[in-house]
Amino acid sequence: MHLTDSTISGGPIGGQTNVNVRNEHFSYIVTWLAIQLYCVIIAQHLLIYSLIGLHVIIYATNVCHTLSPGL
Repeated sequence: MHLTDSTISGGPIGGQTNVNVRNEHFSYIVTWLAIQLYCVIIAQHLLIYSLIGLHVIIYATNVCHTLSPGL
């Protein structure tokens, strides 16, 4: 049996598979770093705004207790 022969009539011929994979490592690195940077920026904004919101709530609570100490 030769490489040009197939065990199945009209079937595939072995040894002809050629896989060409492009080297896209740089674009993968840039993509994942951009995703990381975006996540860090979003996390910082969420943390900052949640802390600002917490300060507003604490300030409003203190003002209410000052104006109505019996509450």
